[in-house]
Amino acid sequence: MKFILNKTSGINQIENILLEKILKTFSFPENIEINIEKDNILDICLEYPNIDLNIYYVINLKSPQNHTIHFIVKKLYLTDSNFIEEDE
Repeated sequence: MKFILNKTSGINQIENILLEKILKTFSFPENIEINIEKDNILDICLEYPNIDLNIYYVINLKSPQNHTIHFIVKKLYLTDSNFIEEDE
């Protein structure tokens, strides 16, 4: 699968943390790891053959806006022909 950077720093049209859209885009992951860290962070890792997708939610806070998503890929396309590889 080719991973393309969105204008909003997401990839492959994933701009919001919506598990339904992530599963539609990447299918069901090979492995799922869920951890709750000491500082109330829920860490969800979805592992695919060419990408690890990490979602972090801060839990037990009044503001629901405290969440991030990280994409770990070996090659990320900025345009159709320009890309960044893992060791660059």
